[in-house]
Amino acid sequence: MTHPGGESVSLKAMDATDLLPHYLSRRAFHAIVGGALVTGIATLCKNTVAADATRPIVGVFVPGAERDLSLIDAFEAMTDKRMAVVHWFQPWAYPGNTTFAPLDHRLLEAIAARGATPMITWEAFGPTNGPDPARLARILTGVFDDYIDAWAQTLSAFGRPVYLRPFHEMNYHGYPWSIGMNGNTPSDFVAAWRYLHDRFARVGTDNVRWVWCPNPENEIVPYRAIYPGDAYVDWFGLDLYNGGTQFDWGGWQTPLSLAERSYQSLQALHASKPVMLAEVSCVEQGGDKGQWIADLFGVLPQALPNVHAILWFHDDWTSKWQGDARLGNLPRADWRVNTSSPALRAFQQSG
Repeated sequence: MTHPGGESVSLKAMDATDLLPHYLSRRAFHAIVGGALVTGIATLCKNTVAADATRPIVGVFVPGAERDLSLIDAFEAMTDKRMAVVHWFQPWAYPGNTTFAPLDHRLLEAIAARGATPMITWEAFGPTNGPDPARLARILTGVFDDYIDAWAQTLSAFGRPVYLRPFHEMNYHGYPWSIGMNGNTPSDFVAAWRYLHDRFARVGTDNVRWVWCPNPENEIVPYRAIYPGDAYVDWFGLDLYNGGTQFDWGGWQTPLSLAERSYQSLQALHASKPVMLAEVSCVEQGGDKGQWIADLFGVLPQALPNVHAILWFHDDWTSKWQGDARLGNLPRADWRVNTSSPALRAFQQSG
């Protein structure tokens, strides 16, 4: 989540296997039914998704839930809504450590056991054992191969679908892996993304859904210059934050006004790839947050029919991260869904 001045911030095309029960991997599915039947089912599933485009799946980020899933239980009880996706952020290295941050397979299994799909925002914070992955060209040297392969192997062993969102919001200077930071160029980004993808392919990891998630479109770098290509991206992602009158981001804006320009640019890259609103939230100041949430789940999917997932960013940033120099310019607001009774009620009644 980062914010350019004046603007709100911050898998391969969907096929039959994206709609499989999450205990069955693509690899197993293809082995069971064979290619010809998959092709027919893929066509049917695409049509089914298109017909239900006004009802995206719903997920959430709740801070700390990757360590304590009872926080998801509490969120679901509060909102009276089951979450289809549980989202968390995981760096390549934790602050103050020089070792890689491993992926906990027990967390993946626990999320699957509750009937949800994990989504991991994989943040190239470092350094790790000396080198810093935020300088994207270093990834291509192979210095991080063992770490990358370990993640690929863990996810492959899990076997169920996982959304993986590396290097998010790369088209704004909010993160060290962004274009223009640490010497990173658009070609560096594309090469690093493809390198990760290809390492996973070598391991045989076929259950990852790669989520390419730029910031809302701005004048820094065009989407096309940093798009890794259709074979390397399964879902488009987009982060939407309405800063209202609390931030100087252009005033109160509806979900549709925040998303429409970027959505059309994503459609120009590939008209049928599913779109995920990977981080979404709104402040109270400047308008009616309850109506904003109602429009998020009502007006927006009708107008932008390829939006198939909406993940709420449920966190209070009014005081946190004060001592972390990496995140010193974060927009400090209460981004939770329950900042008022009308806002919570709108979320409960959505979908």
